[in-house]
Amino acid sequence: MRALTQLLIGLTAVTSQSPSSMAAIDQPTQAILEQMTGCFDVTYRYAEGAGHDWVFLAQRERIVDMSEQTLIKLQHYRLSNGSLVKHWREEWSQNDGAWTQSVLGPDDSLQYACTSRLQKNQWHCAVPAAPKPFRDSRRTDYQTLDRDSVLQILPTGFVQSERNEKRGSTGDLVTTEVGWNEYRRVADDQCPVVLTDH
Repeated sequence: MRALTQLLIGLTAVTSQSPSSMAAIDQPTQAILEQMTGCFDVTYRYAEGAGHDWVFLAQRERIVDMSEQTLIKLQHYRLSNGSLVKHWREEWSQNDGAWTQSVLGPDDSLQYACTSRLQKNQWHCAVPAAPKPFRDSRRTDYQTLDRDSVLQILPTGFVQSERNEKRGSTGDLVTTEVGWNEYRRVADDQCPVVLTDH
């Protein structure tokens, strides 16, 4: 349960370094970054009802540490037909004790960003009026998503739980969904090596 605390403490040490010293990441930070990178079986579950539930079981993904200077960058790739395809990226930055996670799509466009402090050994963050996720891109019954998510790092990988409110163009609540995304580490040789950033 202390893993996320160690991650944020370690990342604070990294972001306080000058660019010239960034090559030497301290061991605790490196250990936690390694916990969030590698090859994973990922399960995505979203429950809403009315024919809009989504379940993706054991989707293989590789997460690569592409951090630079004071920015922590974790690039996600999904395995498709034996090849890795650029999926999404999360970028972490720290300011005044709070951490901001920026989520970028496959085309590197910003999808949303959320800032929060560590609370009870978890990173819990909420962001209103986020764009619809790709899985709902064809839906017309709602326009924006009020996201509420919790990130918890585990010995076997990590979990992100979500409670999302879907709202219409006037801000009216259309429906609510709950999500559970679990990243379970598998042997590294179960994912191809990333050769390019595509």
